[in-house]
Amino acid sequence: MSGNDQDDPSSSSEKVSSKLFGNWRQAHTVGYLWDNTASGLILSTTTFLNLAILRLATVAAGCPGNPEDDDENCTKSVYGLKPESVLTAVATAGQLVGAFLTPFAGAICDYTSKRRIVGAISGWILALCTLIQAGLHAKTWFIMALLQIFAIASYVIHQAMVLSYLPGLSRLDDTGVLDDPDVRYRVNACSVITAFGANLSSYIFFGAIFVFSGIGIVNIVNLVQGVIGVVVSLIYFFIWHPDNGYKGAFIHIPPLKHIHPIKLIESCSGISIIALKEIRASYILLYFDFPDVGRFLCGYAIANAAASSFATLAVVFLSQYLNFDETKTLYVIAQVLIISLPAGAYGVKLMARFLPKKVFLNTVG
Repeated sequence: MSGNDQDDPSSSSEKVSSKLFGNWRQAHTVGYLWDNTASGLILSTTTFLNLAILRLATVAAGCPGNPEDDDENCTKSVYGLKPESVLTAVATAGQLVGAFLTPFAGAICDYTSKRRIVGAISGWILALCTLIQAGLHAKTWFIMALLQIFAIASYVIHQAMVLSYLPGLSRLDDTGVLDDPDVRYRVNACSVITAFGANLSSYIFFGAIFVFSGIGIVNIVNLVQGVIGVVVSLIYFFIWHPDNGYKGAFIHIPPLKHIHPIKLIESCSGISIIALKEIRASYILLYFDFPDVGRFLCGYAIANAAASSFATLAVVFLSQYLNFDETKTLYVIAQVLIISLPAGAYGVKLMARFLPKKVFLNTVG
């Protein structure tokens, strides 16, 4: 990987116009938004996969596969866990692994020029896991469930790498010193809307196929994971390889470029030591100097944890405690997503009129 200036986004003043994502000062912004599109597509598969794994785990435990047929609340277990506990255990394990690796990902972003390599590797792991899970059936469900741990962890690491590009997308000059907060807010808001739009569109499309074709939850998962896996692989191929990119009549996918490290590694210090020092330094800074920011981040972490676990907990609650079948569960979750879409789109206008802090506090308050 070259470390030349032409590979550094801070030395490029290229502008880009995209029919899908509009006009941006930095060409890499469109690549950033495309990566968020891929993330939204990945997230759209979670509910289908959870429903299929839950059904196969329930059958493997010797319980009725359809929750509506389980009048006695079957308490049998499989691999030492209740069927619904398999989903929560997998989600918890994946998030814990991702949380453990995140400080090391942060150190890589700050102290090395490897963020593009790590972003590419984590993206390819995520895409590969999605493609492999297209082989879900009665004999492989437990392996596919365990594979979801790697998918969740790689997703967390990949998001850390992608977000590290955000500050460079709002610079005002070639030095990278001047920054436009309004552009940063707009990029961030558009990335959320893009991911959510891709998530909702994919969810509704494959949900409609499931409802109207009657092919069964396992078969729809085979289709969803296969199609989304291929699409995401193509997007990552264009974004994360420096010599790729794609420019067609309607779609333009510029690659994310090389970025030089912003901090210097101390002598005799490896990434592991640096990560631990950064955790300690961040804790001291937030606890003693910026306690309000520390409380804000704690609250945000709790809110984000609740949001990221929604697809898993909603499936468990609706299926196991309300005895909803797959169609009803998909319908309820679709309603939640559809209701959330106008709020996300309107958030851009709210931040343009009010301070982002006020918008955030009013939405979580």
